[in-house]
Amino acid sequence: MKKRTLLALAAVFAIGITANAQDKNIFNHLNVGVSVGLDGIGFDVAAPIGDYVRVRAGYTFLPGIKINADIDYTYKDENRPGKSKNKTAKAQGKIKKGDFKLLFDFYPIKKSSFHITAGAYIGGKEFFDIYTKEPLDLLPGDIESGGYEIDNTGRTFHTNPDGNIDARIRVNSFKPYLGIGFGRIVNQKKLVSVNCDIGVQFWGRPHVEVYQSPRNATPDDLSGWIELKKEDFDAQTDKYGDVRERNDDGYKALRAISKFKVYPVINVRVGFRAF
Repeated sequence: MKKRTLLALAAVFAIGITANAQDKNIFNHLNVGVSVGLDGIGFDVAAPIGDYVRVRAGYTFLPGIKINADIDYTYKDENRPGKSKNKTAKAQGKIKKGDFKLLFDFYPIKKSSFHITAGAYIGGKEFFDIYTKEPLDLLPGDIESGGYEIDNTGRTFHTNPDGNIDARIRVNSFKPYLGIGFGRIVNQKKLVSVNCDIGVQFWGRPHVEVYQSPRNATPDDLSGWIELKKEDFDAQTDKYGDVRERNDDGYKALRAISKFKVYPVINVRVGFRAF
């Protein structure tokens, strides 16, 4: 999919260069725009590259939308094997999305507002963070030795040094974009112009990761950000000797998240002619 997107981008470049080889209408106008849509709030500047191609450069971001949730976990104390407590922690998730963008709009018909857009969004890898609002309900000293299982996955993790659970969803930082739109990005005749875009960002397979930071860790201990995988939800016997059944709900949720390899983009842009 990424290769096809890059080939489409290369095609836009080739067509634009061919169509404008003898055209002097290059960067002789400037449009400043503000956009709102699924990719967030955006700001950009646009200019023509001949009569058939427009280039846009800017930045988009989603406001820090917060979502409250509960995390079920089983607490296990490494100093007291066989002793476990099923608990629920109040957690909060936060969307984190901000990207620089470079887009090329190709108008196949000179006098039509229809355009094909190709380019890329480039930004941070983290898309969603989730963390407990307060330290887990552990006993004094447990943060140093205690572990926990998220939704009884069977794998034992540790809290961070503050006693909290940290998890996140990550995607690729480079996100090729392909879409279509209507409206003149740079309108030399009007002071204000409006256009809309519909397309997708190709951001790769999302990864769900949990932070693990045990105190007094040995070289064999897992540490840092650990990716959740299918086998973490399989039936298994953990290191405490407790048998865990396959967690179908947890695995289905992980599999569903991993299938979202593209991010939809629908936005409306209002542009203002600078010159």
